[in-house]
Amino acid sequence: MIGGTDGFNSVLVINPGKDLVVFVAASKPRIPIEGIGVALSWHRP
Repeated sequence: MIGGTDGFNSVLVINPGKDLVVFVAASKPRIPIEGIGVALSWHRP
């Protein structure tokens, strides 16, 4: 899910296979944050 309003963006990545939810919010991001949310969902501790 991707959302935004003037100057703010957010992304919610849900990975039920890992029981994982990643939420990223940014104020006036310089790069698209969708990729950040997806990359964080791939991270393994």
